[in-house]
Amino acid sequence: MNGIVRTAPRAASRLHIIIVGVVVTIAIAMRVYGLDGRFDYDGYDEGVYWQTLRAMSAGYGLYGRIFCSQPPVFPFSIYPFYLLFGSTIAAARAGVAALSLLGLAGAYLLGRTLAGRPGGAAALVIVVATPSYLQASQRLQAEGPAAALLFIAIATALMWWQRPTARNAPLLAIICGVTFTFGVLVKLLDITAIVPLLVLVLWHLWRIRREANSRVAPVLWPIVWWVIATVLALLVVLAPFLGSLPAIVQQTVAFHIAARGPAAGRDPGNIYILCHFLRANAVLSVGAALGAIVATLRRDWRIAPLVAWILVTCIVLLIQFPLFPRHAIVLVPPLVAMSALALNDLPAADRTRWVMPRRGAAVLTGLLPFVGVLAGTPSFYLYYRTLGLRIGSDETRRAALIAEDLRRATTPDQWVITDAQFIAGLANRDTPPWLVDTSSVRMNSGYLTVPELIQAASDQRVHAVLFATDRLAAAPLVGFHSWVAQHYYLLRTYGAATELWIR
Repeated sequence: MNGIVRTAPRAASRLHIIIVGVVVTIAIAMRVYGLDGRFDYDGYDEGVYWQTLRAMSAGYGLYGRIFCSQPPVFPFSIYPFYLLFGSTIAAARAGVAALSLLGLAGAYLLGRTLAGRPGGAAALVIVVATPSYLQASQRLQAEGPAAALLFIAIATALMWWQRPTARNAPLLAIICGVTFTFGVLVKLLDITAIVPLLVLVLWHLWRIRREANSRVAPVLWPIVWWVIATVLALLVVLAPFLGSLPAIVQQTVAFHIAARGPAAGRDPGNIYILCHFLRANAVLSVGAALGAIVATLRRDWRIAPLVAWILVTCIVLLIQFPLFPRHAIVLVPPLVAMSALALNDLPAADRTRWVMPRRGAAVLTGLLPFVGVLAGTPSFYLYYRTLGLRIGSDETRRAALIAEDLRRATTPDQWVITDAQFIAGLANRDTPPWLVDTSSVRMNSGYLTVPELIQAASDQRVHAVLFATDRLAAAPLVGFHSWVAQHYYLLRTYGAATELWIR
């Protein structure tokens, strides 16, 4: 009988490991497929980041010659993958896919901390079954890696908070501080995680005050290590840019503040974007609401920092400008955390009259990820089908044609000014480092002007100008097209105001 009792936990543990291994293997395969698509997944930003990586490999520095409107950790974290795997768009996307796997580990740790091993497996399945996280894991954008670091930061914070005197508490605090700092320096939206972190720290200090007989020093040291790790990580990242701090502030902070000016009095559609995201991720939304209700009834007050986290995140997204649908992925970690908390089977009979039966919790543990998989499967099918269709689409063939013309008309050492940076990358050509980003936001905010474009186009290294997305010919820069027509000759017109001009 004792042998049977000992064997059952071992069998359950093996089954758990097998399930986790299978889910992770599936997740890796889902991310590998489609990385080599020779088209811009989002229509613009991938080209900007691709040209940024090309400029870095040519020896130019961020915030110096390279205009960069985002913090530095994302391009630096992708850069090794870009160099190692051939300096292609697929190599850069592979870096994003690899970093997104950290989010799977973080989701598992988060779910396990909140609801044990079943909660960890359920959280992992839910994240893998979330279409928006898969998309962010394949696109050369900062949102996927930023969300991955959020998972790890909050998971390690909760692990420390639940066992503040454990031997690994200082290590958890250090990991939390480093991943939180790196997350913010990947995408500034990650700053919302400071709310649950501060709630956990203040809650811990309140517990120390209540327990008058406890030794203060051992339980305070992890907080000290967290602060030290956060500050040191910040200094390590910014140390190479000490001489460029004004430029960093100007390009990553002042630039976005200035971008709000032209939008004054306009509705950017933030509410619509948030509502659409919550509808598209209905399983996550319902699971999070269920988690809040169940945790409150059980008086599991770990829900407090999670609710504060999601409320602050929603407020930040509502005032963010410009807000793009991909930004809403910052909601995935708090929604997963709240969903996982619904799966916890705490014996709370001594604190409340309402007790959720263990059998009901077990059913819920299996049902929520199962529903997530069912709900996500049609979206995954549509996503991969769309990728397949785009490979042979007229738009992709047109981009390949323009890239071929650009390659024939220029040499590798000659620059091209364009509002379609991805096409320049397809042609294996570089833009001027300070023009890797010619976004509408940059132009409308006054951070790119006609005189600056004319000065760049007068540089002897520039031998081509490609108008492809109407950005360089829009109202703020309408004079640039006239200047190009006077100093370059038209090589070819592709229709719809798409023109390739050669010096």
